[in-house]
Amino acid sequence: MKKKLKVLAAAFLSIAIATPNIYAASNISYDFKLAQAKYKVLLDGQSYQVPDEVTFANGTISVSLETYKENLQNSASQVSTLDYENGLLTFKGGVTLSKIANEYVPIVSSSGTLNSSINYDNVKGYFEKYQLLNKLKSKKVEYQNSLQQTTDEDEIKKFNAFISNYEEDIERIEDLKVTELNQTIFSSIPYLAVNYTFTEGYNYEDDSVRLNIAPTYYLYSVIFRDLRLSTLQYSINSSNYVSVPKFDKDTYTYTIKLPSSVADNATIKTKSKGYMDNVLQSNNYTDYDLDLEVIDDTIELKNGIGTAKVRVVYDMYGSLGEYADTTFNSNPEREYTIYFTKYDFLKGDLDRNGAVNANDAAVALDLYKYGNATDEDMQIGDMNNDGVINANDAALILDVYKYGY
Repeated sequence: MKKKLKVLAAAFLSIAIATPNIYAASNISYDFKLAQAKYKVLLDGQSYQVPDEVTFANGTISVSLETYKENLQNSASQVSTLDYENGLLTFKGGVTLSKIANEYVPIVSSSGTLNSSINYDNVKGYFEKYQLLNKLKSKKVEYQNSLQQTTDEDEIKKFNAFISNYEEDIERIEDLKVTELNQTIFSSIPYLAVNYTFTEGYNYEDDSVRLNIAPTYYLYSVIFRDLRLSTLQYSINSSNYVSVPKFDKDTYTYTIKLPSSVADNATIKTKSKGYMDNVLQSNNYTDYDLDLEVIDDTIELKNGIGTAKVRVVYDMYGSLGEYADTTFNSNPEREYTIYFTKYDFLKGDLDRNGAVNANDAAVALDLYKYGNATDEDMQIGDMNNDGVINANDAALILDVYKYGY
């Protein structure tokens, strides 16, 4: 049977933080289990139907997301980066910010994932203030009721010991000093729940009470990552970088006509900046890592043509580890392609669609088979400049498609 967990806190909720005191009437020992997590990664433009609950630990632990949905509804109504309607969450791109407090802070990093090293000594104080206190109050009432219903001296002694110890524990926890602690979360909205075992022990000889508490925290977080570029530039033979003409972050393929003065074997380098990083830097946000990498390209033209590819990669596996979103088979990435050519056409683009691919190789083979190549076809498709279009040219076109030259 699945266990339904009580939700501790939600994004945008501010609650005070407890500072632990080492004194306690009961002998309390803690066995904090490693925090568990589930993540859903949403890329720009993607949508996700948020479930009513999420299951952890091989289906034995279930966390309700109803309150989480309310938080999503609230946050989406305040920002332009998210849409949320009838449980459908859409990430439109950009950077989202949320605030968390208290029990979240030691457990959740600034990017909405589990901290790599959790200080459970800090978590102990939070746990006592917001979880254990109410538990002890209810147990005290339980023993007070049991005391009224027994005449057994041993039981009376035991119940009084629990009541007395828990009264002192309650007083200690209620006196814990409270400090506000908040953290800004970049492009993730997390949610936290806890499950714990509470084991009591009583020693008749010394009239002492022992408690063993084993809490496990469960983190569910939607991770937003925008894989678009904000700038895309190139340099020819170490000249000054210039922007790709009419660059738009939502356009992923470009053709650039090079001047005739450019050498047929010129070296071209790209220089790019990711959109999310640019937004954060322009707003002076520091100490963050969204695990995004822009991988630029360096190419050498062959016969005056070449293709550069710029990739934006989210290191999901490095960031989320064993809890990575299983809907992705590998790290999510996006690719921008720039075709460079000294010609008035894109060399190899026999179907004239602005890109060189396998279909152009098929056109080359058809032209070879039927012998009906036009003069323009020869300019575009005679890749080795031997005066004919044949299987060799089809192979070279596939090389352009595969390797960019």
